[in-house]
Amino acid sequence: MHTDNQNTEERRNGEPAIPPHLHSYLNPEQMSAIHQVEKFGWFLAFVRRPLFQPSIPILQNRDNPSQYAILQDDGGIDFNAEILVRA
Repeated sequence: MHTDNQNTEERRNGEPAIPPHLHSYLNPEQMSAIHQVEKFGWFLAFVRRPLFQPSIPILQNRDNPSQYAILQDDGGIDFNAEILVRA
């Protein structure tokens, strides 16, 4: 995981930082995966929404807040992903 402490150009174009109803961005496979990993302290922290690309759901570990993972379209979870998080 990387943290970007530099002033980064705002790219949301008026969209909220964390959109309401995060789970609405998930498909059934992803919802099923979330229910499984919630038992182990993981939760849906935010959803990246890059322009002209699919949304990227990001999970965070409650017990270790510096630990993130990517929830893939098929419900798989990439615990070793390099995720850049702004401070």
